[in-house]
Amino acid sequence: MNARDAGAPTPQLPSRLEWGVAALGLLLVAGVLGFLLYQALLTPDTPPEIALRVLDVQPSSGGYLVRLEAANRGGETAAELVVEGALRRGGEVAETSELTFDFVPPDSVREGGLFFSQDPRGRLELRAKSFREP
Repeated sequence: MNARDAGAPTPQLPSRLEWGVAALGLLLVAGVLGFLLYQALLTPDTPPEIALRVLDVQPSSGGYLVRLEAANRGGETAAELVVEGALRRGGEVAETSELTFDFVPPDSVREGGLFFSQDPRGRLELRAKSFREP
């Protein structure tokens, strides 16, 4: 034994707590990888399917605010989704307003609002006009 080895600490084996934390970490990583693999292989790549719903109509300065939600029930993300609201009076379009959502991922809901100068209750038609693939 030389002089340098005499004062060196002896290596210790990992404790049970360290083994438990390592096992938990392994389970978390395996779970995330399994979920990502499931999403990549088994989730269908269907185009965005946008469902629009009016949440409420509120008076605002100079008109009315229509709060709405856009739900994507498809399998792909809709980027730059343009939603149009049209007020009809006697079969003619009296006023329109547009809203653009940056991203609406699959199985998600986004909320936004449209402004109108006339009361939109009972005469509002909503439609998704366009989107792009991210």
